[in-house]
Parts: sequence; structure tokens; C-alpha cells
Amino acid sequence: MFCDLHGHSRKQNVFMYGCNRKENLGLTRVFPFLMSKLNPYFSFENSRFGNQKSKESTARVALFKELRSVSCIYTMESSFAGVDQGKHAGIHFTAEMLGSLGRDLCRSILAYSNIFVPEELRSLPMFKKMLAEPLTKEGKCPKINVFDGVLEEFKENAALMD
Repeated sequence: MFCDLHGHSRKQNVFMYGCNRKENLGLTRVFPFLMSKLNPYFSFENSRFGNQKSKESTARVALFKELRSVSCIYTMESSFAGVDQGKHAGIHFTAEMLGSLGRDLCRSILAYSNIFVPEELRSLPMFKKMLAEPLTKEGKCPKINVFDGVLEEFKENAALMD
């Protein structure tokens, strides 16, 4: 995974830019979707996925072209304008809010890598089926395939792919 962290001056919330893998559009959307389920300031709806020619000089697009086998290449944008969703709508980000985004970026990596599924994700439909097997005492989920669960949800809700 590669994630470039940026500030954004126009759009609100925190979101990601990712590239598209034509043969499987859902593949690059899995990680930001997990992030949106963990953090109230992250907006999957504001995230965009594409391989625009005008963005070829960005680290995200250049690495995506160079490392074709890596789907998780993103730019995570945090707005200078604050949040426009949820209970914090209309306020600017605090250091604590930004810290929670860093924490949840790491927690999303753990879930994405099938190392550990955070408690907040375990009740989601995509994980309920996969978590039928008991967790190990360390909380590990060796039989979980996060991709299958999220991609299944994408199939059920086509709007997530737009």
C-alpha cells in the first residue's frame, strides 16, 4: 500500500483519490470503503477513482502505472475547510480529529490485510458472515477475506461504484 497525505482547500471532509483497475473496479475502492466505516470524518462519497491524463505526474498515478500489481495506491485528502457531515458538520478539524484519522487509517490496514477486524466493523453485514468462525485469542481472523465481503456489498449497492 502507498498513501500520500495531502491537505485540500475546496472539498470538505477527508476522502481519497485512487486509480481504477479496469478489470475490477471494486478492488481499488475496498480500502477507502473500510476507512469510511471506521471514521466519521472520512467520506467514501467524496472519494474519486480514475486515471486521468492530467494527473500522470502525481505520485499516486505514477506508482499505479509502475506497480501494476498494487491496487492500494491513494492520496488521502484532508480538508482545510472542515467537516460537512455528521455531528461535527460546520466545524474545522481539531488535532484530535486528525489524530483519529491516522489511527483509523492504521486500523483499516489491519482489517484490509486480514490481520485484525476492529470491533466497529464486526457488526457490518459484510463481516458478519465472515466472522462466523471464532476469533483467535489475539483477535485475528485467519479465514476472513475482506475483499469478498466488501465486493459483495458493492454488488448489492451499485451506487457505491459510481
